[in-house]
Amino acid sequence: MKQNNQNFKSTFQNGWNVFLNSMGKIAEQKHMSSLRDGFALLVPLIIAASFGVICMTFVFGWWDTASTSILGWISWGIPGQMIKNSSNIWVFAPNSVALQISTIGTFIFYTIWKGIFSFLSIFATLTIAYSFSRIKQVKDPFLTSLVALGSFMILSYGSNSLFGADGMLISIIASLLSVELFTLFEKNKKLEIKMPAGVPPAVSRSFSKLFPTVFTLLCMVGLQAPFILAWGIGTANGVGDAFGFGHAISSAIQAPFIELASDTTSSLTIGLVYTFFVAFLWFFGIHGTNILLAVFSPLSIALLERNQQLLEPGSGITGNPSAMADGTLDAFVFFGGVGATLAFVLVGLIVSKRKETREIIKFGGPSALFNINEPLIFGVPLILNVTYAIPFIIIQPILYVITWLAIEQFGWVPGVIVKIPFTSPVGIGGFLATTSPTGIVLSLLNFSIACLIYTPFVIFANNKAKRNNEELVKIEYKAAWNKFTHKKSNLKENNAEAKDGKK
Repeated sequence: MKQNNQNFKSTFQNGWNVFLNSMGKIAEQKHMSSLRDGFALLVPLIIAASFGVICMTFVFGWWDTASTSILGWISWGIPGQMIKNSSNIWVFAPNSVALQISTIGTFIFYTIWKGIFSFLSIFATLTIAYSFSRIKQVKDPFLTSLVALGSFMILSYGSNSLFGADGMLISIIASLLSVELFTLFEKNKKLEIKMPAGVPPAVSRSFSKLFPTVFTLLCMVGLQAPFILAWGIGTANGVGDAFGFGHAISSAIQAPFIELASDTTSSLTIGLVYTFFVAFLWFFGIHGTNILLAVFSPLSIALLERNQQLLEPGSGITGNPSAMADGTLDAFVFFGGVGATLAFVLVGLIVSKRKETREIIKFGGPSALFNINEPLIFGVPLILNVTYAIPFIIIQPILYVITWLAIEQFGWVPGVIVKIPFTSPVGIGGFLATTSPTGIVLSLLNFSIACLIYTPFVIFANNKAKRNNEELVKIEYKAAWNKFTHKKSNLKENNAEAKDGKK
């Protein structure tokens, strides 16, 4: 029986080591790393576009948000500025001064939002290709990024409907495939054009990469050609509406997947899987966010744009907002980072009696206010700590379920329409992400629940430490007593020997 247990433990340990090594390799895999880094480079642009949404809604009261906007609050005190529309929603009265200010302000900031999100796949192509080129140590990553952009235009057939988030999958394919092909052709020295010594260096460098560039783009044409031949060269609406490779991929893969993720049940399932495994991998010291973000980011960004389009008049988008939109987890789930560690900080300061834990919280707690929790994760530590395994892993799925119920099921909180910085504090992030006071309420509610979940485990850690200290005291007392009795025994023996010597 004992031998069987040892065999089982050995088999389990070996399997677990294989799993951890596999996850580590996935995190370091060059294509996944380039996707992760490429989408990370997009964050400033998405936040800037989201800033435009904040100004349109919270400041100037567009998209039926007049009653909760700054301009709307000012207009309450001016007769005739606010009226109720057919849906019984307060809006700015036609021909009022408030309406004119709202229209002008909205138009200005609408260009920021529309100008970025309408070309999001183009930006993603450049950033992913650039990141992939850096990983592959390409000498001129800017040139390969341009080649990737040309590849994207070929595969999308110049259709502006694929320039936004709908073409995200095409941008991933174009950027990764073009860089791979370009580097392959670049290695062939026979394809390098060498210019005379008198030619300017910039011109010489450009011509040296001419054949790799042309051959890469020809490969993209070869990939596109069968789709163009099969479905025709376009309609009266223009060549860009041809059903080419980009539309085929978007219609067959990306659109159904986004539609699936927009479904209430599916979004719950996908969100639970993502939030669970991010924390689960982090608990074992694997950067779960880095592994899963490359897959999750294209979907969450597309759902953020869909939430925004739900508010835009005439967009044609219908349905409920998604709880998986980019920024939702930062606003309502990741309090203090993965594992909702800011809740652990508050509970630890109030409940914990362990001196070492409180000292680490004092140093790591301030950064957790802005969702940076590495000092806590590795300092307490929370990773590989059996005491905190359950709350660290299960809190995020629980908070996501509550968020999903509030946004998708009951509509108590509007969907996230603003990509907030991940460092946004509790409450503030919820308000900025939704531009609604109910976002603050949901954020504080989830944070309170996270604190309640952590509390019994911090108390258990106190009791465990107390028992360990008591056992340590007993062991030290016993060791001291044995040492004392041993010395006493030796003293008696020495005295006895001394007496015998005198005799």
